[in-house]
Amino acid sequence: MVRKRACDLAFLALASLGRTMQIYLPIAEVSVNAFLLLGLGGLVG
Repeated sequence: MVRKRACDLAFLALASLGRTMQIYLPIAEVSVNAFLLLGLGGLVG
């Protein structure tokens, strides 16, 4: 729970600055926010 909250806070801090980093996923042919991927990994792990 603490890890998820830390990821959420980091994402919100960077999103508020407008400096989100996008990663292109060639298999899905879509770009995804890098911090969203890290947050999902933290939730699963």
